[in-house]
Amino acid sequence: HPAPGDRIVLSDSLWREGRSAGRIEGACTVTSADGTAICNANLMLNDGTIAIQFIDVPPPSAEFAVVGGTGAYEGLAGSGRLVQHDDGTGALTLTLG
Repeated sequence: HPAPGDRIVLSDSLWREGRSAGRIEGACTVTSADGTAICNANLMLNDGTIAIQFIDVPPPSAEFAVVGGTGAYEGLAGSGRLVQHDDGTGALTLTLG
């Protein structure tokens, strides 16, 4: 079980409809004994990046804020949900405005 101050690195492929869509890269800092962590990550896509922030609280799903972007996503805002599955896969849903 991670302890306060531990860092967790996020690095994974992103897929959409069976095709590679980019990568997610980021880091989380554990802030409490129950494993809660503050996370910052970037969705690196072909036409730019989307920056997100979230609090990762067990069980493995998190609501996140879209805090900006580059390229085609410059000035972007919104929210989303990240769900991690037991088999090592997950689902990422964005709601952009």
